[in-house]
Amino acid sequence: MVALVARPQALELRAAEGGTVAALDYMSSPAEAIAVLTDLFDAPPVDEPYAGTNHTPPGVSHAWDDFVLDERFYDEERRADGDLDYVWPRFAVYFDGPSAHGLDLTTEQGFHAADPWSSLAGDPVFDANLWTCIGTPIETLDFARPDGQPETATVVATPTDDGSAVKWLGAPVMLADGCA
Repeated sequence: MVALVARPQALELRAAEGGTVAALDYMSSPAEAIAVLTDLFDAPPVDEPYAGTNHTPPGVSHAWDDFVLDERFYDEERRADGDLDYVWPRFAVYFDGPSAHGLDLTTEQGFHAADPWSSLAGDPVFDANLWTCIGTPIETLDFARPDGQPETATVVATPTDDGSAVKWLGAPVMLADGCA
């Protein structure tokens, strides 16, 4: 394995030849994803529980250097009753740097945290007109919700405070009309 690639639907584990060896779907078991990553990094993560807010559920950040798996504890009864799997991932990923434990942390287009922000803005996949509650979409995936309505999952980039570089990359993030 040489790279972890953030995609809108899954975290892909890629070999040197560029082929996807495994994909960890954000709707799958966080425990299984953590086990795969612990094996891959040859070390357990540093775990940091966090409290929920009126915008986010409680969860645990599992970090291996600049790679973070954000395990989220949504209300499972409400998830089932509202068919909310499409918008409530069981985990998300964040890349706070270009690599972790010798593995490249990248997007499908080859973007990394710490890249110049201008390198994103010039790419055709960068779309500042698409809106999420956090970050600017740099890759999107359109799909139909259980009720048939369209939905879009994204990989996002967030700039540093001065706007000069990519602070972090994350997925999945849903397109939104607004945030509470």
